Amino acid sequence: MTTASDHPPLRVWGYTAAILVVLMALLAGEAHMPAFARPASGVSAETLNLGRLSEAAPHPLEIVALGSSKTLYAIDYDDRFTKRLAALPHPVAFHRVTFEGANFWDLEPALRALASHPPDMLLLESDLLLFDRGSRFPIRHDLLPLEKRLDAYLSGRKHSDDNYGQNRGAERFPSAQECAVRQSEPERLLYATRLSTARLSTPESRQRYLELLRALRSSGTQIVLLRLPRAAWAEALLPPWAAQSNAVTLPEFAARNGFDLWTADPLPAGAFCDEGHMTALGRDLYSRWLSTRLLAMRSARHG
Repeated sequence: MTTASDHPPLRVWGYTAAILVVLMALLAGEAHMPAFARPASGVSAETLNLGRLSEAAPHPLEIVALGSSKTLYAIDYDDRFTKRLAALPHPVAFHRVTFEGANFWDLEPALRALASHPPDMLLLESDLLLFDRGSRFPIRHDLLPLEKRLDAYLSGRKHSDDNYGQNRGAERFPSAQECAVRQSEPERLLYATRLSTARLSTPESRQRYLELLRALRSSGTQIVLLRLPRAAWAEALLPPWAAQSNAVTLPEFAARNGFDLWTADPLPAGAFCDEGHMTALGRDLYSRWLSTRLLAMRSARHG
């Protein structure tokens, strides 16, 4: 006859179940365990402030830059960047649409809006095509709030999104002290951890991207992939598979689909606040390079 003492305590069963769930989540991909897949984006057209895309003056040259917070810090907001293109002989409408931590599908509302009002040029942050949504370990998405809290604690910030007005021009740059903390060893370790769990986009997901991008291209939109620079120390931390994809897969993808791929020269250390988000100096340098590249391209076409 068995007694209660013959069985492990209930809490042991609970711990065992919890460990099994965690292991299953870590070892499973989204294709095998859809319940752990990253949920669909909740980014709204209002958050992205998409109404302004159709408010431009009639028939100007229209340019839209689309990306994550890296694009936010790298490129001037609408009016300021437009002024850099003042040497062009015709009116210009420029719009920068970004979302913190965005992947390609977070920005799908913007791509849908552009499909009904195709711009002359779309400047697209290349990492959006290089990396898939979420992590190779789906449970990492559930740990993201904890990671953000840790990051905010280490950097001394009280909340994780300082640029809440990023699509309306209300933004600020972190202080020099905060940037120093963001490049400390604990922060670099967090960055290396994020890289180690990142997942490259699959051929299947790229095909889904192309359905949207090809529709724009067939409407006359020139698509330019912007390979935004990283800090030198962050570039050195790239795993071989990520560096290979950035150097080989991305150029092949661009060439095969008729996209341009623009790469700026490396920027000085002072241009970065952390691994890839730029300081005010970095934005000025990159925006100057990008506007010069755009001016030269338009002059060559109409010269």
